[in-house]
Amino acid sequence: MEEREKGQRGRLVVVVEVFEAAPEVAVVEFCKISGDTLKFAKLCEDDVRLRLKDIMWTWKGDDYHANLTSDDCIFARVGDE
Repeated sequence: MEEREKGQRGRLVVVVEVFEAAPEVAVVEFCKISGDTLKFAKLCEDDVRLRLKDIMWTWKGDDYHANLTSDDCIFARVGDE
């Protein structure tokens, strides 16, 4: 995913990978490659997490948004209950 508008710290570029852990269970990894760390945290919290809330089991990323760096990633485990 890449932001259309270039911000003050450059364009926000996020790589999303989906790993199938078992049938109907996946781990989704969101990694910020470049751009503003606060925009990345906001994207994950306000957009991604909100849209996955009905199928998401766990979200690794709570309590460390303030410590995100360019190589930090956020993980979500999703699947049918």
